[in-house]
Amino acid sequence: RLEKLLAEFADDGKLVEEMYLWALARWPREPEKAEAMKYLAGGDRRDRAEDLFWALLNHREFLVNY
Repeated sequence: RLEKLLAEFADDGKLVEEMYLWALARWPREPEKAEAMKYLAGGDRRDRAEDLFWALLNHREFLVNY
């Protein structure tokens, strides 16, 4: 799923939104989106997207929703 998202969304903002929608079934709040975009910009996009995705999947909201 992450590979598809990375290929489909070159814009980090859209990528973060899609990751939140897929993992938590909600839009990211502005502070969450800003922090995630800052993190993605700080290094290898794919590696950092993997880290962010794992963080979302381990989030309490994911456990409650699914």
